[in-house]
Amino acid sequence: MPKPVEDADGAAGRAPTAQELGVPIEPLALDIPNWSALDWYTSEAELAKALQLKGFCFINGFAEERVRKAALSEATALRAGGALKLTPDEATQALLGPICSCWTYELASEEAEGEENLLELDRCLESVGEAIVRGSGNAFGEVTGRLPGLLHVSRGPDDPPAPKLVDPDEALDYIAKASQRKIGLLYLLGGCVNIVALTPREDLQRTFCVMTKRPAILAYRYDVVVARVHTTGPACVLEADLVLRTCSGPQMGFADRLEVPERLNVWLEERFAAIADMDGPAEGVPLTYQREAALACHRSTPVRIASLWHELPSLPLFSGGGGPLPA
Repeated sequence: MPKPVEDADGAAGRAPTAQELGVPIEPLALDIPNWSALDWYTSEAELAKALQLKGFCFINGFAEERVRKAALSEATALRAGGALKLTPDEATQALLGPICSCWTYELASEEAEGEENLLELDRCLESVGEAIVRGSGNAFGEVTGRLPGLLHVSRGPDDPPAPKLVDPDEALDYIAKASQRKIGLLYLLGGCVNIVALTPREDLQRTFCVMTKRPAILAYRYDVVVARVHTTGPACVLEADLVLRTCSGPQMGFADRLEVPERLNVWLEERFAAIADMDGPAEGVPLTYQREAALACHRSTPVRIASLWHELPSLPLFSGGGGPLPA
């Protein structure tokens, strides 16, 4: 029986084998191999059809080779300059897995020095997103915007181990990202063999793996499949997600959320349990966390009201002074 993708990542910073994944790894067959040569109607219709039928679509990487190579050089320079951030161990499953999402970097919203070619690839992903919106309308939900481009850089042999989560704010940010309904857009920049693992949310015991060394774009629906990327060497993946709103109103917001990775959820529950078990005032812990911890851990604990004191006016029409009346 194949393992869920969450349990199949190689811990030693390498791509798992077919035996470790428990499923065969097939060569990538592009759904749309000639994106730039298609007219707008055909490209939008084919993309929307693939997302509707199976929840994902592979497109050829249509950016110029010069731009792709320059973007890889920019990613290398950003990493050498210390701009990239190590992803906490518990949060890697909220992204593309511990191998591919070892380092992350959020691109600038406007032209920035040293990111010109990465932003050019980001615009390629944005053009695919626009085609999805035009071709599908609101079939997958209303698109309310897009998230900034996020660069993923894979783990290297000399990289330090992933740090542990310490900040609940950071954990909540990752949980919000993982639970939000989106259409994911990934640009695999190539350069080494990438193994893309797609797991249907309706059956996490089934995993489909494809392998490619060529640049490719993956568009997928978060509510249909979970995507993980494993690499056999230094690799970069650029992500740009479209945010969806599928619920009919604010009251349906909670039911509209997707399931979050178990490790991240367990970490937050343990953190709130530790806050709730503190004796006396929890110094240095924000009141919002104390409240959430109490609601999460003591929701069923009975409370007896021993006394009640209320300040009422002592004279009619609030005129004059006087002491409060106990109630």
